[in-house]
Amino acid sequence: MAQFELFAAFIIGFLSSYGLLLFTARGKEFPPAVERDVFLSFAIGAALGVGTAVLRLAAVSSVATGAGANLSTTFLILSPMLATLDVMPIYLYLNRKPFSGRPQAFYVSISMALGVAAMEITLKVFRNLSAEGFLSSYPGPLSLALFVLSSLLIRAALGGDVGLSITFPSSARAYVRPMLFMTIFNFLIAFYQVDWNLWPMTAITLVLSLIYLQRIGVRLSKLRRKMRLLEKKHYA
Repeated sequence: MAQFELFAAFIIGFLSSYGLLLFTARGKEFPPAVERDVFLSFAIGAALGVGTAVLRLAAVSSVATGAGANLSTTFLILSPMLATLDVMPIYLYLNRKPFSGRPQAFYVSISMALGVAAMEITLKVFRNLSAEGFLSSYPGPLSLALFVLSSLLIRAALGGDVGLSITFPSSARAYVRPMLFMTIFNFLIAFYQVDWNLWPMTAITLVLSLIYLQRIGVRLSKLRRKMRLLEKKHYA
């Protein structure tokens, strides 16, 4: 039975993340070197996702089982730390000469962020499916479905946000936005990590993810002409 749960978790985590990556890059013809960077970053993100998922689970679990722990206050303190783990590795990986000021930074960043999402979703789905009674009532599957959707969208938005900041260097405020959104996301999702029946929390994170994605979409639309010129320059 555990093998089926692991297989189902892998399919849900990786196919959804990789499918969203392919959708994001649809119609693009990358040079071989850029294509390699995009798909290599997905693998790097997946490896990073193992560490972040385990650390996130360990941190939340230790807080939830602590004697007299005030969950809201502790999660509020913990969330910016977890957001740093989400944001900074992507910045550090991309803030190098091969990517700075280049259009591939946008796609490499999204790919890396979705790689993280793939592994975090896989581990969460496997853990929940393995739990006794998870499928016995609707809150469990519903909250998991909302978690998967919100994780995919928030990671895609995060990757796009960081990628645009590397491709088109901007003010320091651009670096604050991903930290803010990921801090709120981590705060809300921490309650779901404690109790899978808290599906309203995952519903709120889905709304948050859509708001973040919409903001990045607006930003990208304003930079679309510059992006096309950069792509002509570097991909010609």
